Amino acid sequence: MPFATAPIGVYDSGLGGLSVVKQLQQQLPHESLIYVADTARVPYGGRSRDEIYRFSFEMIEYLVSRNVKAILCACNTSSVVILPELKRVGHIPVLGLAQAGSLLPRGHRRVVLLATEATVRSHLYRQLIGMRFPEVELLELACPEFVPLVEAGKWQGQEVENILRHRLQPVLDWQPDAVILGCSHYPYLADVLQKVLGPQVQLLDPAVQLVNQLHQKLDQQHRHTPYRQPVWEVLTTGPAEPFGALAESYLGCSLPDLARTTLVPEPALNVAVM
Repeated sequence: MPFATAPIGVYDSGLGGLSVVKQLQQQLPHESLIYVADTARVPYGGRSRDEIYRFSFEMIEYLVSRNVKAILCACNTSSVVILPELKRVGHIPVLGLAQAGSLLPRGHRRVVLLATEATVRSHLYRQLIGMRFPEVELLELACPEFVPLVEAGKWQGQEVENILRHRLQPVLDWQPDAVILGCSHYPYLADVLQKVLGPQVQLLDPAVQLVNQLHQKLDQQHRHTPYRQPVWEVLTTGPAEPFGALAESYLGCSLPDLARTTLVPEPALNVAVM
């Protein structure tokens, strides 16, 4: 296919990367995409660096084999492991959430990073923010309970609020002015997070910056898809359900033929997005 009309590849350990897909829906509605969710091996946050590296490259190689024009690493944990050394695969640019999420709006002084254990261990956000915004104080907090909540479809309610309030007590004591949602799963919990943290704390979603960066890169390279009906291919390495029902609920569109894949390069789902 012509390179401009090629799809965008997006991958994550599970449901989380759909927060990036939602931003693509809003900012680049004519772009087709291939989304791979590694639900057979979610979560990544507590895994070793070698495991994360291997799993990530399996999905990147799959997306390259599908002739995508760009790859979005919609997993903070993966991006802190592979993106410092990988900017492109051949002619295909690779963009990551952590690198985008460290670009803060001006004016913040006390910022909290909520992330997985692996992302916090890497201290990549601390390094990048320190270089770009030396005036910012950063508190890093690992939240290992959050991804299982999202993958189980528990995004609201008193149980979720209790878990978040307990985990975020150090944040409440520290009184930040902004919180980075340093895992693509965390925007699913945004309403409860805002309730717990209070309206004075701004939630920063790296997915917004990531899609902004992609938009700029496609502009520079003249690779935007002309107006057309986009096609999505959605694949999961684990069972198609309950992933499909939760994905539809979050995205607000139907994915009727969601399929399981072993990362063999063949189409699984073709959905015209209305």
